[in-house]
Amino acid sequence: MPRAAVLPLLAASCASKSLYGADLMLGLALAVPAAAQANAPAPRVVSELKDIRMKALADLPGAASPVDRDSCPQSVIQPKSAAAKLVAAQGWAVMSDVPLAPYRAVSFAGRMEPATSGTCSITQGNVAVFENGKLTLTTVGDGDLPSVTDYDVKYR
Repeated sequence: MPRAAVLPLLAASCASKSLYGADLMLGLALAVPAAAQANAPAPRVVSELKDIRMKALADLPGAASPVDRDSCPQSVIQPKSAAAKLVAAQGWAVMSDVPLAPYRAVSFAGRMEPATSGTCSITQGNVAVFENGKLTLTTVGDGDLPSVTDYDVKYR
């Protein structure tokens, strides 16, 4: 399956797993072709969505403070893939982990707090894209991510 066909499927699959990932994955589908070229110079990564930033990364920084995953158990999954375990090991709460061809998208958050009526307030949401087990890029939504300043995050 050509990469151009894989990326929209990846975006749709991830978006169906998480309401919070729908907007992030739309931008991701637009940006990954540039980041996925083998043996190419550093890719130019672009977001067409307001307050979403994307950056090619080789290493995922740690969360500002480890997330209490027990606060919102309905929103957090148990990491099973190597990529999801890497994200969790950095202190992030893993919300979805979706494989598709050579890619794996892992959505995660830096802060989760119980809210009214059994809901969960999730902030500092991100999506990391791995290709063949290697971190390729990440998307970052608006919000305060003090330990991730090299992501080119727009702070409010």
